[in-house]
Amino acid sequence: MKTKLFIQLFCLLVIFNYSKAQVSQTPSDSNLTQEEKRFNDSVAAVNQTSQTLQEAHEAYNAGIEKFKNNQFSESISLFDKAILLKPDFVEALYNRGIAKMHTKDFQSAYDDFCAITKLDNNLKMYIKRAEAAVALKNYELGVKEYDFIISRDANNPENYYFKGEALFLTGNYKDASDAFTKAVTLNNRYAKAFNDRGSCKMKLKDYAGAAKDYEMAVTIDLTMAYGFNNLGSAKKKAGDLNAAILYYGKAMQADPNYYIALNNRGSIYLKQEKFTEAMADFDKAISLNKNYAPIYNNRGIALLKQKQYDKAIAEFDKAIIIQPNYGVAYLNRGITFEALGKPENACNDWEKAKELGIDNAGRYANIECEN
Repeated sequence: MKTKLFIQLFCLLVIFNYSKAQVSQTPSDSNLTQEEKRFNDSVAAVNQTSQTLQEAHEAYNAGIEKFKNNQFSESISLFDKAILLKPDFVEALYNRGIAKMHTKDFQSAYDDFCAITKLDNNLKMYIKRAEAAVALKNYELGVKEYDFIISRDANNPENYYFKGEALFLTGNYKDASDAFTKAVTLNNRYAKAFNDRGSCKMKLKDYAGAAKDYEMAVTIDLTMAYGFNNLGSAKKKAGDLNAAILYYGKAMQADPNYYIALNNRGSIYLKQEKFTEAMADFDKAISLNKNYAPIYNNRGIALLKQKQYDKAIAEFDKAIIIQPNYGVAYLNRGITFEALGKPENACNDWEKAKELGIDNAGRYANIECEN
């Protein structure tokens, strides 16, 4: 009996000592060496970093989904969160910049693209910087950006094309033309570059040269409705009205909804006093776009020439409602008021037109109105 009890007590003692030994294998922090503490801290930091990165990528992925659904403001907020968690998150910075371009927050977009170029020396990011600068209407900065891009990629015709666009918007038509020339030298099938070089020549009053460039553009691309329209305008400036009518018609063939070409062809008919044809074009143009003020101005001129003064006033009124700073419409309405025997109304319109920079209005006001 005593032997059995002794064996039981011995087993309990062994179990107790074994359990104690097991517990003693996990020492408290106070018993850790400095090296062991540093190791544990490193593990904790890695785990925390991993969790932070996971949260950043979750926010980024959610932002991409919002972006796909055109929910740009919501996507920006999610990209903000991703970047806050991971400041060097290039993809999030890039897509936030693109989303800001959609919301027309061009300055912030430019800042995001600049931040990326400090992290990733990718030429694509410099191109986005240039696009944002032009969208900001900081065309001089856009030119500088494209100059840098060209220094990195001198054989890409598109770089010269977009530099030319920025130069055109600064009013530097000569240098813009040179940039477009470089683009077509690198790609002699670059229809848009030929077209835009033609527009530079129009600004420089080289109408024959402009016509040649427009002809090249539409030869390359028969669907370029605006190229045919521009060619019509070059022919009009050169005094070849029949050719202008032809090319405005070709613009309409390329794009039946191109109301600008209809309005322009109608203006030629108006000049030729073919009022029926002119009004038909103007009416068709209005059916395509009711908010294009020049159509109403031209309709008003057609009615004025036919001495339908009250109807002409109504058309000029519509033009001015759509475009309150439309100086030519004020000038023409003033002429119509004078024909109606309303000199005070006429003088008021001419003064307004003069304020808006219409030179002819000043001459009418000086001759017809009391100072």
